[in-house]
Amino acid sequence: MGIKVKNMEIERLAMSKVEIFANKKLPVKTVYWLARLQKELDKFLKDYAETRQELFKKYCIKNDKGEPNVGSKGEFQFAPENTQVVFKEVAELANMEVEIPGIEKIKFDLSNSALDGAVSAEDLIVLEPFIEVDFPEAQAL
Repeated sequence: MGIKVKNMEIERLAMSKVEIFANKKLPVKTVYWLARLQKELDKFLKDYAETRQELFKKYCIKNDKGEPNVGSKGEFQFAPENTQVVFKEVAELANMEVEIPGIEKIKFDLSNSALDGAVSAEDLIVLEPFIEVDFPEAQAL
């Protein structure tokens, strides 16, 4: 058993918050869990990227040799009739839920002073699909 997350959540964490995985201010248990999570995410991210690339190749405009036509920045080019189809299939792939075996959600207790200054609200938002946040009793701001 493991945690279930969407491909887009894996991509968002892996691409936008690389520094969270190197955060040495967190408790050892959390750092270890993050290292294990990162290792597993790398596998899923590779599969996701390859599948997305195959979708692009399937629907892109091809030259006389059957090779994909790419723009000046290396982007795939699509015929107007294929644009909506490829975007729909890529969106479905991004929203597909996958299970990460051997990884369970870890609890982030926001009343734990060890997290002060070690993790930001933005970090928690990006990590949210992978963690369980324990909110302290409502406090006056």
